[in-house]
Amino acid sequence: MKNMINYILITITAGLMLSCNENATELIDPPTIKKEVFELIWVTSLHDSKEIVNLNNGQVYDDFYIYSGDKDDSLSLFGFDTTEGIRLWDFNNSSEVSDEIDKSFLFNSNYIGLTSKGLVSVNLDSKVLNWEIALSPIYFRTAKSSKVYNDNLYYPVEIGGVGLNSDAVAILKINLVNGEFTEIYRKENDSSGVKSISPPVVNFNSDGDEIIIFSERPNEDTSPPATIQDIVAYNVTKKVESWRTSNFSAFYASNGIHPPIIHNDIVITGGDWSIYAFDINTGQQLWRYQVPGYDQFGIWTTTNHLIHNDRLYVNPSGHPIICLNPIDGSVIWENLEDAPNCTDNMIYYEKEDYLVYTSWGLGSVMIIDALTGELVHRERSEDSTFNNDPVYDPETDMFFTSTYKHAIGFKINRPE
Repeated sequence: MKNMINYILITITAGLMLSCNENATELIDPPTIKKEVFELIWVTSLHDSKEIVNLNNGQVYDDFYIYSGDKDDSLSLFGFDTTEGIRLWDFNNSSEVSDEIDKSFLFNSNYIGLTSKGLVSVNLDSKVLNWEIALSPIYFRTAKSSKVYNDNLYYPVEIGGVGLNSDAVAILKINLVNGEFTEIYRKENDSSGVKSISPPVVNFNSDGDEIIIFSERPNEDTSPPATIQDIVAYNVTKKVESWRTSNFSAFYASNGIHPPIIHNDIVITGGDWSIYAFDINTGQQLWRYQVPGYDQFGIWTTTNHLIHNDRLYVNPSGHPIICLNPIDGSVIWENLEDAPNCTDNMIYYEKEDYLVYTSWGLGSVMIIDALTGELVHRERSEDSTFNNDPVYDPETDMFFTSTYKHAIGFKINRPE
């Protein structure tokens, strides 16, 4: 009887197994979804009823992409969630310097905005105005960038008026904690012409003296090929000029918008159609690189130079983007086509060794292989134009930028 029961159980089990095998489904790996190089994560309208017209760059703080308001608005900021693009908060203020913010940067938890009337600091945690500086009627800001070092902003201004109506140029040193400032350099206009200066780069010499190094144009009121470009090192501590290399740029002055950069005691800046390098202690010219095809032009008017891993990336106002050895100026690669009229800053994306920047001339976000100079991808918006620098958030591994209509979050993937 027991053997009979075991036989029946074995028969039933075998039948079940055969039945299962007949209807078994073969497991297949899911299809691989190919990721785009420019992977769009989210798009959000900047405004319900109009385009937002300004040239300010966005900023990333905490979990927010922050963008400023229209040129006709009061001082205003919008905060977009970085992961989904939801607009979660606005900041508006009708202060003494309220105007379109056309330059900005972050200082700790504070948003620093530069307007045509002055400067403001907004605490991004509390959404409260920290301080504001009304420059007029003494100082008038120029349409230039500035340089931050430690807790201070080094800020070029004009005095008494703007352009041909100015009396002098100066550099202000602004404490970003409390908004207090002092004038650390001034150059009066004279019979040789109206003066103009770039933002400075900051260095400290072996004695601990504070040195600012900047480009200066002694005759800004003339036109190429008559304009002169000097590079100047000024000792702020001792209030004396350390050195000046005069008229180094073949009478085609350029690079008055962005500061020089320093690498291994070499000062590097653009002038005429060339990149120049100088000894940081003496001002002696060390090397010159000339951009092909741009003789007799002043071409350094748009984009900061960038140093990364002993490579110098430069982007003039024409089409080229170029990689040089900053020690001797030798060419690593030249791409003479894929960077027309770009915005202020290039980003080095270390994960993929890419350069990421916005080209005004192409209305596109551009992705370049930083090691070879080859174009990886060009992305153009379907309904508007990319108009400012992309900014990168390492926590989400995402980039953010905007058009006149939309704030945009995206990722970058290596082509498959």
